[in-house]
Amino acid sequence: MNYLSLILFFILNSSLHADTTVLSQFGFTATLPNGWFVISPKDIANANANETAKSLGIPASVDQSVINEILAKLKNKNIEFYYDQNYIKKEYKNHISAQLSAPLIFKSLDEVKKECDGVPNQLKELFGEPVNLHSCQLVPSNGRPIFHHAYTVNSQNLTIINEIVPVNQKYSITFVGGSANDTDGLRRLRKAQQSLVDAVTSYLKKQAK
Repeated sequence: MNYLSLILFFILNSSLHADTTVLSQFGFTATLPNGWFVISPKDIANANANETAKSLGIPASVDQSVINEILAKLKNKNIEFYYDQNYIKKEYKNHISAQLSAPLIFKSLDEVKKECDGVPNQLKELFGEPVNLHSCQLVPSNGRPIFHHAYTVNSQNLTIINEIVPVNQKYSITFVGGSANDTDGLRRLRKAQQSLVDAVTSYLKKQAK
């Protein structure tokens, strides 16, 4: 996958019913529900202390503390973040991260099962408490197997969806979405993340031809 020469941009559609089209720094174009926007390291390459939400292309509803958090995370150039403007003022914001990760290759379903069996303990160590694992499996997207697991951190009422898209023997793209909002918020998160995953696998399918 050649992503070195690709340019990332924002399209914030003002229509209440229109979708938002985004071009990822990783090469794929995705159509997300209206209100989602993307920020990548390219957007802050020339940033300075005087940058504001407006000058960075971030909706005016995002406060400075959130901007500072985004800037800190974007020091890693192999990551980008998607935020849901509809929930940007909530205590826990709908968001999805996309980043390059280690290659993921399963040679059999037994290997998938073994990996899934270890997920609960891994998550318990990560969060310091047991989590409610909803699903862990391979799911198809444009003929490509995606490693998917979703769980809830009960003390935070936080639902996280983790999906790893194998690209080649060098790396994968990992999507991690989080929402602690209402039913509509979680639905918006799931729809946006599915659109991102499908966009990547569609892009890879075209590149393979």
